[in-house]
Amino acid sequence: MILKERDTISGRKKAMELDLLLSCHLTSEHRRIVEQEKWKLQAGESAEDQVAYV
Repeated sequence: MILKERDTISGRKKAMELDLLLSCHLTSEHRRIVEQEKWKLQAGESAEDQVAYV
């Protein structure tokens, strides 16, 4: 079995960037896209936490 470290720094960095985007004045379509990306990022991190064996 191959074990690897999770890259949590890039995930946190991307989450902070998405939060900054959400604090800007965005059109409703752009806000929806950013919110979907943030949701996908959080869902992926949650799934990785669930399957981690450490």
